[in-house]
Amino acid sequence: MNFKSLINMTLVAGCIWNGATVAATNRSATVSIMNLTGEPIVAAYSHKYSDQFKDSGTTSSKTPIPVGLLQKAGKARFRTGFGTTGKDWWVVSFVDDRGCTYISSPKNARKFVDGLEKTAIYTGGVLIEVGVSTAVAGLLDPEPVGKIAGGVLGGITAGLGATMVGLSNTESTAGFKQHILRSKDTSLLILVSKKNATFQSKSGQSTTGMVMTGCFKKNI
Repeated sequence: MNFKSLINMTLVAGCIWNGATVAATNRSATVSIMNLTGEPIVAAYSHKYSDQFKDSGTTSSKTPIPVGLLQKAGKARFRTGFGTTGKDWWVVSFVDDRGCTYISSPKNARKFVDGLEKTAIYTGGVLIEVGVSTAVAGLLDPEPVGKIAGGVLGGITAGLGATMVGLSNTESTAGFKQHILRSKDTSLLILVSKKNATFQSKSGQSTTGMVMTGCFKKNI
């Protein structure tokens, strides 16, 4: 038996002795987004657990998030337990009542945001993955999200959702904020303002900046 094997056996024995869960376990946390921007918004997020799980979600396509309130947006899958080495990475985006789009951006991520604008169809402030045209019709002549009809709001939400799906499916974590979920984390709350995004769960919280990427235009 080599030294590394002996160390691993000792760690496992210690976990069992202390009543800890040794086996790796698949887990899931509900994700909600809280609006601290001062005006109604629609929002979406993207999550990666290393290269094992990729999740994304949006708030309601029928009702914007009112000021100071939250909406459930989806879930995030992750793993905990002995031998797990994965990490959780996050991006959040929203459209405000003026039709301007914001996205979370760690301090070193300006190139990431610029890259999105160059490699995706930039339509009226919403970054839409190339080949996804669901939101285009709804963005031709937009009004503030707090006043628009369901069809247009649905288009905006679909555009944000398509962007988050596209980000989830990339292999890179450039531009993502790390916030690791633990076994006690059954839910995650993302608090967004126009300056910051805070990822808050029972085990702790992480904060990153927000940047505005553009505003709706009446002509595409």
